[in-house]
Amino acid sequence: MAQAAQEAGKANEAEKAEAQAVDSTGCGNGQDPNEKQECTGQNHHLISKVVWYALEQHSMLRGKYIYRDPKFVARAKDLKSHCGYQNWHRDLDEAIRAWLQEHPEAGAKEFEAFLRELYARPELNARFPNGF
Repeated sequence: MAQAAQEAGKANEAEKAEAQAVDSTGCGNGQDPNEKQECTGQNHHLISKVVWYALEQHSMLRGKYIYRDPKFVARAKDLKSHCGYQNWHRDLDEAIRAWLQEHPEAGAKEFEAFLRELYARPELNARFPNGF
């Protein structure tokens, strides 16, 4: 039992050290922030069914995007960062849907700028360090 607790403590220390070595760009210290990180997780489609349906209800954006649009895909850092349709993904889709409802006059440029700003936030940048 004591050995298992000791090993768990070492693993926790290693995780903390790794987290400290990652800067705000999602790259390890010493890496060029413009260099793309090798991501091994699932592809994440920004235009999910929920988002696409909201776009189709939007007076200015109807017909401009397709469901699972290949131009709007982000590769997750790893499987832990994106695996299926998790709660964070549902919350994100809801936030995008709400933004579309709150901005009925927004055009494609405004919508895409909103997506870029959203995916640049620390919590999403950690999941998708290379953006979309």
